[in-house]
Amino acid sequence: MKKILVLSCLLALFACGCGSFGNKGEEILLKQGNTYTIWLEENPTTGYRWAVYLLDLRVISIVENTYIAPEGDLSGAPGKRKVVVKGEFPGQGELELHNVRSWENDKAPESKRLYIFKVYP
Repeated sequence: MKKILVLSCLLALFACGCGSFGNKGEEILLKQGNTYTIWLEENPTTGYRWAVYLLDLRVISIVENTYIAPEGDLSGAPGKRKVVVKGEFPGQGELELHNVRSWENDKAPESKRLYIFKVYP
């Protein structure tokens, strides 16, 4: 009986832990009409830039997408990508960003970010 209980507990812990693997995305609660700013490190000298892969225009829009160079004279230093998202309509929508080189269409992105916006009135 004790072994079954321990095994059941371990199985339950394993099942709960499995949900944390993969890219489930970051959930963001956003009031309609308000904005949310995403900051990502970006280094265009390597060729990699953050690009919008998926954007649910039924719920959100991008009102700013700019690269901000680093301060100073250090060659090859990374800067920041600023992406400002606005909650347009109530509902749930996704924004997926990929860090890619534009000329490498056949390669997987170096990294991805998924944001799930829950916009409320």
